[in-house]
Amino acid sequence: MSEVARTLGAAGKGLIQKWEGCAKKRKDGRFDAYPDPGSADGKPWTIGWGSTGADVKKGVIWTQAQCDARFDVDIQRYVREVATFLGTAPTSQAQFDALVSFHYNTGAIRSATLGQLHRAGRFDDAAAQFPRWNQNDGKVMDGLKARRADEAALYISSMPVAVRHPLPIATTDVRVVNAASGLNVRSKPSASATRLGALKRGTPVTVLHDAGDWVRFIYQGNEAWVNDQFLTPS
Repeated sequence: MSEVARTLGAAGKGLIQKWEGCAKKRKDGRFDAYPDPGSADGKPWTIGWGSTGADVKKGVIWTQAQCDARFDVDIQRYVREVATFLGTAPTSQAQFDALVSFHYNTGAIRSATLGQLHRAGRFDDAAAQFPRWNQNDGKVMDGLKARRADEAALYISSMPVAVRHPLPIATTDVRVVNAASGLNVRSKPSASATRLGALKRGTPVTVLHDAGDWVRFIYQGNEAWVNDQFLTPS
């Protein structure tokens, strides 16, 4: 798929900086690096506008100018990755900005069902995927819930007309159960369907078909369904 030249709009930059914040400001006006507040091990260490990398670790201090300059450099990579993934798929500026914000936070534009649904022209279904990305290290985070709501609102504010296509799922699409208490296996894609069993956290699931909210896979030799909300890409 060919790539279309795209740039991040003002709405996208504003949304990203709103939620990343330029955090841990010191009394002297500079900024300290800090551990990820939602992960069990504090990784990755972060500074400024959500910047991470080998050079960002405990004890690192940057000026505002350094934070701003690093953001300007880092964001180009995320813009490029999203543009490459989307190719020529019909995408409004608002949608592109929302997807870049999502990718900047999750790094999952290639693996997320959200991205695949967008490329297939299933914009309503794609928008419904944003709320599913509300966890960090298996825990629902209020900040992520609010950020996803902002991204979804921006995404649906301008949606082009597109021909819908079947959602392509590779045979090697493997996802992992992220629910701490386990994940119920159902006979049909519905929470009211017969419960066939449960999968423990960390169990890999090879997806045969992605229906948006539910995915079909083989369980004990038979086809079954689990809710995609509790799966993450492996």
